[in-house]
Amino acid sequence: MPAAVLACPSCTARAPESPGGAGELLLALMLVPFALVGVGLWAARRAGREERASAPVEQEHS
Repeated sequence: MPAAVLACPSCTARAPESPGGAGELLLALMLVPFALVGVGLWAARRAGREERASAPVEQEHS
């Protein structure tokens, strides 16, 4: 016999979930990888710009 059958009704009662809650969670979980890739691309571009800005400027000898 499951333990939920032996528990009192007030212990097992839960508030009903909102119908959009699961959909919002699913959407958020689907968008997280895109956000991580976007942040990674931004960081790579920023690091590249800083590296070019700090590199010594080479002068051409005519």
